[in-house]
Amino acid sequence: MRHCVQAFSVGLLSLVAPLAAQAQTRSTNDDQGVIAINDPTSPLRWFQLSDWYNASVHGESGTINEGVFRAVLPFTVLGDIYAVRFTQQATISSYNNKNGFQDPELILVRLIDQGWGRLLVGMVARPPTGAESQTSHAWSLGPALGFTTSEAAVKYGAYLRGWWSVDAPSNAKPVGIINLQPVVNIKLGNGQALTLGQSQLEYDTVKGHWKSLQLGVRYDKVFTIAERKWTPYFETDYDFENTKGNPAWTLRVGITMFEAEKPEK
Repeated sequence: MRHCVQAFSVGLLSLVAPLAAQAQTRSTNDDQGVIAINDPTSPLRWFQLSDWYNASVHGESGTINEGVFRAVLPFTVLGDIYAVRFTQQATISSYNNKNGFQDPELILVRLIDQGWGRLLVGMVARPPTGAESQTSHAWSLGPALGFTTSEAAVKYGAYLRGWWSVDAPSNAKPVGIINLQPVVNIKLGNGQALTLGQSQLEYDTVKGHWKSLQLGVRYDKVFTIAERKWTPYFETDYDFENTKGNPAWTLRVGITMFEAEKPEK
């Protein structure tokens, strides 16, 4: 009888162990992925669709609603890791009726692994392809720099971008922006994370004053469907730069998709 029980126990463990290993792999992948989609230096490929709702505007009575598509497309050249980061915003409705597609943002970056984390070095390009009420009518170019610390329960870093109009025609709006985004990603486990989201310090070098002093918090949770990772998120933030027409409270919701790693057999 005892031998039967032992045989049954061994058989049960042989069935459960691979399942437990796969569950652990999925949990690890989820935790890594939910941090990576909020890490500007990550080489993870992902696609994101969001709605950004400016529920209140400084000095104005009204709201602004925007749709946003983002993607990160990594690739390698001679063993070095690069990525294209793409953002396209479109104003769906606004209190001032300035609606339509905005100028997109394309960022080509090289990602450099270090013992303590990862560096990002690249270039920002913003072509004047937006709607008449949204475009700057001129190309804007500038640098991108960033860093994040290694994987841990809390990941720190910073992401700096700048862009200035070049070869602008007479009808162009002069552009000069420096944008600094702090990175604080807190791993909660089970595919969950808290981050600073769209928190940013943005300075307008043309007008000579702050354009945005935004502080926010974002929550992400990973789900697996058909070997794809789907990560809905919710974020709320407030912009302390109270220039008239500047968004005050903003609510952001969206979903990110990235490909899951398959557990080793």
